[in-house]
Amino acid sequence: MRDISFESVFAVLGYGYQVLLLADFCARLWRPELELRWGWLVYTLMAVAGLAVGIGFVARGVPVNLVIAPFVLALWASFGLVVDTWLRLPWRQPPMLPVLIPYVVLFQVSLFGFLFPLWEMGWRLGLPYTVLFVVQTALNAASHFVER
Repeated sequence: MRDISFESVFAVLGYGYQVLLLADFCARLWRPELELRWGWLVYTLMAVAGLAVGIGFVARGVPVNLVIAPFVLALWASFGLVVDTWLRLPWRQPPMLPVLIPYVVLFQVSLFGFLFPLWEMGWRLGLPYTVLFVVQTALNAASHFVER
């Protein structure tokens, strides 16, 4: 049986992250009841997957530039799970800066933490991720104008 490369695992996690975000933001825009009911699952899946991949990477001595993104993803997703699902803090409107700032910083760092290494691996991995990133960012921005 052929070993799966850590680059492949990294790419699958990054693309899976983008696909889950796309699904979540589409639901928020066009089926908000689904997002409210199942949004916690996006956080949970990303927290578990990021943590599992990060720990696996550390155990295998994977280069640090690939280790950071899964752990930041796990941290962002865990933070989101706590503030959005468990505490149900209304931190977006009006903005609660002690929640908003770490949430947005962790979210952006996690996204770019996949983007740059994927480009380093080649344009065939970087370009599709960039397209997904742009689309999910546009959907995310649009979803903030939908009344929930």
